[in-house]
Amino acid sequence: MRMENFKKILRQSKLAVKIYYHLKRLVIFPLKFTPLKPFAKSTFPLKELLKPKKLALLIKVAPYSVDSYGALGNVYDLARDIEERGIKGAYVECGTWKGGCAAVMGAMTKRFNSGRTTWYFDSFEGMPEPTEKDARGRGKTGTVQDIMGDKLKASVSDVEEIAYKILQLSKDKNIIVKGWFKDTLPQQKQAIGPIAILRLDGDWYESTMTALTELFNQVVPGGYVIIDDYGSWEGCRAAVHEFRDKFGITMNLRFMGANDPSAFAITPPAYFEKVSGDAYLPDKLIHCQEKDQPVSMAANHNSVSLITEANGAKKGFSIGISFYHSDVYGLPGIHADQEGFYVLEGNCTAKVGDEEFRVEPGVAFIATKGVPHTIKKDANEKHVKVLWSHGAV
Repeated sequence: MRMENFKKILRQSKLAVKIYYHLKRLVIFPLKFTPLKPFAKSTFPLKELLKPKKLALLIKVAPYSVDSYGALGNVYDLARDIEERGIKGAYVECGTWKGGCAAVMGAMTKRFNSGRTTWYFDSFEGMPEPTEKDARGRGKTGTVQDIMGDKLKASVSDVEEIAYKILQLSKDKNIIVKGWFKDTLPQQKQAIGPIAILRLDGDWYESTMTALTELFNQVVPGGYVIIDDYGSWEGCRAAVHEFRDKFGITMNLRFMGANDPSAFAITPPAYFEKVSGDAYLPDKLIHCQEKDQPVSMAANHNSVSLITEANGAKKGFSIGISFYHSDVYGLPGIHADQEGFYVLEGNCTAKVGDEEFRVEPGVAFIATKGVPHTIKKDANEKHVKVLWSHGAV
């Protein structure tokens, strides 16, 4: 009999579980008189006592989180994995409460000096009302107060205390965003950019679905999505399954503290690794207006990115508009991919490598990988408007 099968049988035996936890409580009891008091429960994994750095950090954030040691440890372990593998992207938590869990990710960024940004999203007004989809698996319903009381209400100052004061994290790299997900995520998604870890802790169906719809495409291959309430609230689980099935997303779910979640009465929180190329098309095709996009400034031109990985493009592809406003060449662009140009308005001169040539509206040209290129408008033109696109090679 395989060891995992043997463990599964033991977990399903009420007598075996009772004996195990009775013995474990005897071992755990002395921890209640140490800084580990917040975690001195029968569910605490004793092997964690051999990880002093991890314990020290989680002890600091414990007062700022309602999550178990297992959930906090999961965030720590996944962030460490991301840092060690050099996966690019931000850390994002939707439903941060007092900031403890997200601060773990921010602290790992600081420890590894990776320079990534951690985002802390929350309404800071408590939870919105649940809908009919948000009953527990056993049918428990009610208002937020009936289910959770007031303990999920926190303030921005709580997050500032753990992130800025206690852990001394950078304010520029640890950004707190107040408001409902439906308002803040669409506003901030472009600023967030690629995501390495997306942690969802919004409890309800609508909160979970909004976060997945707005941000899943920005999770990079090899990054993680953590669903804290997958085992707690039926609405959260329904949103995950609906999103997965509707868009054909690969979700090889893993469960915190359990190789076999069926051995437990309540399904544990879940997480999965993003598979390369796994993106979705929303109900309405992605669209954006040039006037609504942020402008990046250069010496002789301004640029607006329209479609990028941040709003649904495949890795390596982007398209945008540039306005060239100088009749003098600026610094040449040199890219690790190819870039195509199509002139929309104005006459100009382009230089690609050693070749210089005239260009008018309706003309397209390309600069291949590693080749310097630049454009200048004619002196009598107000500006030259160019459509550009990048594509991986």
